[in-house]
Amino acid sequence: MLSNDLCSIIGHGTSYTDQDFQSYLEKSRTSIVTLDLSEASLMEVIDYYIAMKSRLSPRFSKGFSSIKYNLTLVEQAFRCTLLPHQVSEIFWHNFIPYLLNRGMALSSIQTICSQLKCALSWAARFGAKVSPTYDLVRVPSYNHEQISLTPDDVSHIYHFDLRNIKRRPQRKRVLQQIKDMFVLSCNLGQRHSDMVRIDKSCFTHNTFSIVQQKTGHRAKVDIDRMCIDRKTTYAILEKYNYEAPYKGDISHYNKGIKELLDIMGFHEEVKQDTKVNGHIRTDLIPKYKLVSSHTARRTFATTNVMKGTRISEIRRATGHRTEAAFDRYVCYWDND
Repeated sequence: MLSNDLCSIIGHGTSYTDQDFQSYLEKSRTSIVTLDLSEASLMEVIDYYIAMKSRLSPRFSKGFSSIKYNLTLVEQAFRCTLLPHQVSEIFWHNFIPYLLNRGMALSSIQTICSQLKCALSWAARFGAKVSPTYDLVRVPSYNHEQISLTPDDVSHIYHFDLRNIKRRPQRKRVLQQIKDMFVLSCNLGQRHSDMVRIDKSCFTHNTFSIVQQKTGHRAKVDIDRMCIDRKTTYAILEKYNYEAPYKGDISHYNKGIKELLDIMGFHEEVKQDTKVNGHIRTDLIPKYKLVSSHTARRTFATTNVMKGTRISEIRRATGHRTEAAFDRYVCYWDND
């Protein structure tokens, strides 16, 4: 396991002075600082990897929140403690569909796979028992048109009456909250992790403002000029006392969005090109299956571009630091 000396040196991202470094060098003349991960669990391996790398980049740990969260869900759901050697080719063939079924985008799954492979490669140097096939799987990649909705689509979703759908009363209430949350997100353009945190303090003088959890950027949205529908936005905010209509887990939220749009008839087929091991397969996927919480951000960005809002102002609202990153969010639709 991790030696006491190394624990003190790593310090979980804490900065050290020259005197601290000198003290370590003097101590290490007579003792060898070693890291033995031969008995470490998978989560311990990840924690040690984050701690070591955070010494070079204090923000390094932020990128691992998703993988730790999802692996914790696996351990809780199946009442087990994952070990490094269990991450094999067979593991990936089960873990990737598990993440897809929770509504995770392929790009996010690719990031998780890359991070976990890097952590295991590093851990193997310190005695961790890893599978010889842990790095053989490549996540399929999609090359397709990103999905965004038109203002008419958003209006249709908002005005759709759920009272007569064939669902239990409790499910209808949840779907109504998800519907309002999705429409509000289309109007404010924020990630789900930020939308669930909104309250009255975020709104002043027709301006919505929030410090984004992922980037630390303060997003600002002029409600009168940038929202798809100002009246709808205020109607939803007042209905929920300026708090998030839905605060549930994002996987349940994404499943609810797809369920809603399926009920509403968003069945238009969209071409999807899937690249696996160098081969491209083309499928036609119903549109409702491709819509998720992130579609709301794309809808906000695309709508504002189409109506002539300055790109710099839209980026200030969405939090995109570069124009290249922002461009990937714009999905032009036919104006006819």
